[in-house]
Amino acid sequence: MKNYCKDCGKEITEEAVRCKPCWYIFMKKNKLFAGKNNPKYIDGRKKKKYYCCDCGKLLSDYTATRCFSCCKIEMGKRHQRENNPNWKGGSSLEIYPSEFNPKLKRKIFKRDNYTCQRCNIYPTNDLTCHHIDYNKFNCKEDNLITICFKCNLEVNADRDYWFAYFTYIMKESEYGK
Repeated sequence: MKNYCKDCGKEITEEAVRCKPCWYIFMKKNKLFAGKNNPKYIDGRKKKKYYCCDCGKLLSDYTATRCFSCCKIEMGKRHQRENNPNWKGGSSLEIYPSEFNPKLKRKIFKRDNYTCQRCNIYPTNDLTCHHIDYNKFNCKEDNLITICFKCNLEVNADRDYWFAYFTYIMKESEYGK
């Protein structure tokens, strides 16, 4: 036995009075999805709106107190200089010595085959010359190693571990002798 939609006359396979498109139109027209009948109804409560405590922007996440941009500014203020967990007494503000120049860096890059010695990514344009002992003034070739910017950010966190790691790499390689 064939079934046909009551509204549009289309043949339908399931045992129903209306096809799906006509059923949705019928429900909307008769407001059968309104109020408690709506599947998204929540006990008659309206969703409370939350705003950024700094700029007043409407927040999409009710657990946050600041919007993303204000949170970034606040975190920047809280983690400046001595408050930053990676603060090393201002050593990053020191100027590099004249020996640490582009010519020396190119020599180290060439020695390391323009490859990051941590993640082995080759070739990449974002290489940096890293001081293994974290002393800017020690520009000996056996204290310098090629790493990418991403790895450079990571190796500045746990300095004792990375010092030991890169020292081992240099001892095991032919250019560290």
